[in-house]
Amino acid sequence: MRKNTRDNPKPFRFKQFHVHHHLCAHKVGTDGVLLGAWASHPQPQRILDVGCGSGLIGFMLAQRYPQATFVGVDQHAPSIKQARQSLEEGPFKERGEFVHANFLKWEPREKFDLIVSNPPFFEKAQQTSRAERDAARRQFSLPHEKMLEKMASLLKAGGTIALVLPTNQAQILMPVAHELNLKVNAQIEVSSFPGTKVIRLLVAFSPAAQDPVSQKLAIRDHSSVWSPAYQALTQEFYL
Repeated sequence: MRKNTRDNPKPFRFKQFHVHHHLCAHKVGTDGVLLGAWASHPQPQRILDVGCGSGLIGFMLAQRYPQATFVGVDQHAPSIKQARQSLEEGPFKERGEFVHANFLKWEPREKFDLIVSNPPFFEKAQQTSRAERDAARRQFSLPHEKMLEKMASLLKAGGTIALVLPTNQAQILMPVAHELNLKVNAQIEVSSFPGTKVIRLLVAFSPAAQDPVSQKLAIRDHSSVWSPAYQALTQEFYL
């Protein structure tokens, strides 16, 4: 996947929208694209993206669910600024908003049908010279347990919470979900290549008990090109 740097301010272009992200703590990446293409709800009216960064996942869900409005929340000011720029320049500006706030302290007026997040991953990640990058990667900025508890409080009856996480952290979060009366209704084990180690888990929780659907997905095939499964999942977005 093409990566931009702080010295390359060109937006990442998709079929129906583009994303400014060179100042964001997290650039456009495979994790966000996977979640935006996979997270689902039968008929969402309100969608929330927690730790929204550039706004990528919100834009993808706005494309998939034209009846829905969406809100992105992030405490990194440059990311919110770029997300708002992309929103203003794109086709979804009447349906979305981006809020600069600490999610754990944020109090929206209404609850949500679908809540998604590509949250901070690395609890013990090594610090770098870029504090905003560290905050986006490390759990101290948004502890997963507290994040999930807050998400559950904002979820409508019949709603869904969808996350992308490293497998070990997803497993740690499962007992927390159980205590919050959230059940797994779908998950995908994601690996880089067929037969290799699972590196990410896409997982969807709901208060309603369902027969969970479990799948596997390799991002690339043995020739290092996008796998047919990944292409099928993301074909409505990439140019």
